[in-house]
Amino acid sequence: MPNMTKADGKMILGINDAPSYEGLIQEFPPRPIHNDSQLQAAQNRIDALIDLERELTSDESDYLDILGTLVWEYEQTLEPIPDINGVELLKVLVEERGLRQKDLVPIFKAESIVSDVFK
Repeated sequence: MPNMTKADGKMILGINDAPSYEGLIQEFPPRPIHNDSQLQAAQNRIDALIDLERELTSDESDYLDILGTLVWEYEQTLEPIPDINGVELLKVLVEERGLRQKDLVPIFKAESIVSDVFK
């Protein structure tokens, strides 16, 4: 439906292309997320809103908040990713991939450096 916009003290006819909150709900009803395909669908919808080349309307922001909350709630049910970095992360990756220290020599350029890292 066209909306009226006031400019220079006169009323002019304008068109609001942004969907209403109800329209957003009808296009993609927010529901609790139970699996990765539902997560991906919600993430795609979030990305579409974030990628708009304009400022979000308050309806779009509210809808985005709901989708974000549903994604966050689902992610809280997943197994946490361990908080490791640096040498510990490298050791885990080497072990998971069945590598040996000497497999890393091309990356570090010298076997002595690899040995020093893994001490």
